Amino acid sequence: MMIFLIAFVFGAFIGSFLNVCIYRLPRNQSVISPPSRCQACGTRLAWHDNLPLIGWLLRRGRCRFCGSRFSAQYLLMELAVATITGTIAWWMMGQAPHLAPVPGGADDAFFWLHHVFPAAAPVLGTAAVLVFAWYALVAAMIDLKHEIIPDELTAPMQVMAPLLALVTPFAMRLSGHPLPWFHSPSLFGEPVFHAAAGIAPVSTVVLITLALLALSIPVARRIYARCPADEAWNDNDHRAFAIGVLWFIAATLVAYLLWLTLALVCDGKASVGGRLATVHGAQILFGALAGWSGLYLVGLIGTLVLRRNAMGFGDVKFLAPLGAVLGPTGVLYAFLGASMVATIVGVPCYLWGRSPRIRFGPFLALGTVLALVLGPWLDQLLWR
Repeated sequence: MMIFLIAFVFGAFIGSFLNVCIYRLPRNQSVISPPSRCQACGTRLAWHDNLPLIGWLLRRGRCRFCGSRFSAQYLLMELAVATITGTIAWWMMGQAPHLAPVPGGADDAFFWLHHVFPAAAPVLGTAAVLVFAWYALVAAMIDLKHEIIPDELTAPMQVMAPLLALVTPFAMRLSGHPLPWFHSPSLFGEPVFHAAAGIAPVSTVVLITLALLALSIPVARRIYARCPADEAWNDNDHRAFAIGVLWFIAATLVAYLLWLTLALVCDGKASVGGRLATVHGAQILFGALAGWSGLYLVGLIGTLVLRRNAMGFGDVKFLAPLGAVLGPTGVLYAFLGASMVATIVGVPCYLWGRSPRIRFGPFLALGTVLALVLGPWLDQLLWR
């Protein structure tokens, strides 16, 4: 309970900052400067006005200078982030023994960090999961209100996600045991871990996928140019699209080179933790590629067939970092979960005219939660 309470208070302050991000990022405003102020009269708020939860309640949701109402979203967002932060911290740290591997047991491959930094593993894992949770929440809220997911949010996460995902257990937990590519038979026929054996196949998958993405840029230009006049892309749209694809390619290449260095260092002489980190890193790369490529292909093929914009490109950028933490199998679960919930909830709203478009970002965030919660059970049901 103490872990939950401490994280709850910390999360409330984070929620206050995320409110600023949700308001300012879609408006291309800095999230740092200027300081918070009343949107009606422009007066800068005092420090005690910005106290999470308490400040809104003491002011009764009004500006103490002009009396204008503040949206209840600020209070609800702070409360939601505080609760989510407390719950994740309790789950990741309070339940750490359930996440730790049994030496030599079936779970030994799930969390390499326990072999290297056993005391710090729960803290680092908790911090990484919280960053992903805050990222998903901000993106979902912005998409819900503005039908966009800003590059200022997704581009940094595409760089950070592979490193953050490396200290979480989910890419391995949802994608099975170490890839057979990393094992070669010994003299007696027993499989032996050999990092160098996995370099060639992993490199082939990563580099070919990135090359195909680069080659798809002119193809996408032709496909999206066939959309109706109100949806057809202009030169700025095509330029932004190409920059987004090239940014992801560059971010993934950096992550791949770091993984390649790790695999070469760990070849033949690494500890158990180093070996598991090598396999885990490969699953992270595959997850990021699956998160990007899956929605990317859905968008291209859907637009080609329907001759209408079938998928927001922001959704593609949004899912790639989540794919890093989920792994390739987890991305599949997240997409299926998001599609099912969107069909149940979003399609009726669309048909009844309550929403002109289905915002898929919030459903992808919810699908990620479903993948984390139900993924191990689905693994047992489908693959084991």
